[in-house]
Amino acid sequence: MANAANQETTKATALWKVAATCIALGAITTWPLIRFPLHLPADSTTDTFLFSWSFWWLRDSIVNLHSPFYSSILFYPEKANLALATLSLPYGIFYVLLSWLPQDISIPVSFFLVIQFSIAATGVAMFLFCREIGFSNRAALYSGIFLTLSTIHLENLTRLHLGCMEMPIGSLYALLRLLKSKTVREAAWNGIFLGVMLTLLALSSQTYSLHFTIIGGILGLTYVLRNKSMLQHPWVYVGAGAAGITFLVLALPYLIALKEFAGAYPFLPLGTLDPDVTRPFRPGVNQTTFKLLFPWWTMSVHNHIFPGLLIYIFAGFGFFKFKSNVFARWTFALIGLVGIMFYAGTHLNFGGTQTGITMPYHYFKQAIPILQADRAPDRYFFLALIFLCVMAGVGVDYAFSRVHLTPARLKFLAVLLPVLIAFENHWDANRFQKPSLIFPQTLERAARAKPGSVVMGLPPDLDSKHTFFLQVRTGAAIVDADYPRLSPILRYAPLRHAGLLDLFMEPGKLRGYPVEQQKTTCEKIRKTLAENRIETIYVIDDVYKAGYQNRIAETRDLLRQCGWKRIDTVDPPSFILASVWEPGTN
Repeated sequence: MANAANQETTKATALWKVAATCIALGAITTWPLIRFPLHLPADSTTDTFLFSWSFWWLRDSIVNLHSPFYSSILFYPEKANLALATLSLPYGIFYVLLSWLPQDISIPVSFFLVIQFSIAATGVAMFLFCREIGFSNRAALYSGIFLTLSTIHLENLTRLHLGCMEMPIGSLYALLRLLKSKTVREAAWNGIFLGVMLTLLALSSQTYSLHFTIIGGILGLTYVLRNKSMLQHPWVYVGAGAAGITFLVLALPYLIALKEFAGAYPFLPLGTLDPDVTRPFRPGVNQTTFKLLFPWWTMSVHNHIFPGLLIYIFAGFGFFKFKSNVFARWTFALIGLVGIMFYAGTHLNFGGTQTGITMPYHYFKQAIPILQADRAPDRYFFLALIFLCVMAGVGVDYAFSRVHLTPARLKFLAVLLPVLIAFENHWDANRFQKPSLIFPQTLERAARAKPGSVVMGLPPDLDSKHTFFLQVRTGAAIVDADYPRLSPILRYAPLRHAGLLDLFMEPGKLRGYPVEQQKTTCEKIRKTLAENRIETIYVIDDVYKAGYQNRIAETRDLLRQCGWKRIDTVDPPSFILASVWEPGTN
């Protein structure tokens, strides 16, 4: 008993050390993020607003006792099913715990804590997964470091549905534990653990749920094929049953919403953005170390796929020297191969040039309906990244075992290598130096002034993720939320149902109508807006796309002609410049 307790204590200590190491290295790689816990990360601004809203929405669902998978205030008056929305609900717990603080503190601090948690948890999850495979502590530690400091992870730290790498890796760890169970009791507990992890994964990311299905399927199938006798033992079925029951119980509300989503909305295939197949081998301008040292090699565009040189070097060592478990080596090689094959997209893009050559993923996408909803095959590089990280950990372990140095120099090298990985992957983190985004006070006051009223942003075809943040600040219903799978169906429902959406897309057409038709159209607009309680409209001013400036002026003219008055512009500084309008007479 004492020996078992000591082993558990040693394991817990190792995990804390891994977590602390990852956070320290993450602070170097994302510097100066660690200095700004009260600043809302300003990269991918619209996604930041979206996930700020998901934090608030989870708290609202808890406080007001409603399901987080349905909303009537995003596409008012339509009720939206959010089963396939990027909610990343588990991360919202941080905000729920901090929601007693003012939002100017609770939202940025929640983001800060989520980022630090993900950096640490991804490294820890990879460490545990590799230890379960049979790696040494050193190999498992470096696999975790390579993964959590990968450019894909760093790029997506504020895109929470893609930054939550700890969820799929933790689920793979739970799956491997279940497969390696030896008793019914052990299998039952490991099955429950897997069910919990699968629930967290499903609620965090549809993308990584799909990736887990592929990786877990390959890993599980190859493991069973190698250990066919395990199918004769009852613990296999007990563990699988425990995992299935736990998942069904915990994820039932989500699964019900998912089923209703499939029946409520038409299937909308998304176009495929075929990535440049050279991106895994060339750094981008956002990778500051390579931009400084190798400007001739660096791409002139943003690139988050290139994982660095060190991981390729050590993965090469690891793959050819991984003699202790040849079966695992080829299993992960197969996972990496599938990742590269899917990453290449439907048609070959080489060096930014579309060649028109059909790739294997094209046929998979035609054969598997769910893949029709995938618009970004570059995300499948995650599978190849898992292969690289696993092999790189083995490669580092092999290199250290072959280096003949004094203990002091060996320790120095063990500290130096992770720091080199951190500096190699240093990300252009200037986005984190920006102050917390300030919401326009004029717009916020207008939305708060009339409880129960609805807010609408114009022009209709602009990215309106900032309206999520408006709802966080005021609780006001909006009509123009921006969700890829829902917006084409539900966005601007009041205008769509009244047959007015096309006019608001081309507001200048109103002036071309006969005078009587102008009057009847304006009356129809006033009636539609009044019936839907739309009492605040903001017209976005800071748009520099060709053709938008004329449309903005025409939108203002339409509102004036239909009896709306401009009350003010938003208060600078803010993340949006707009004019705010209310019903009335100018």
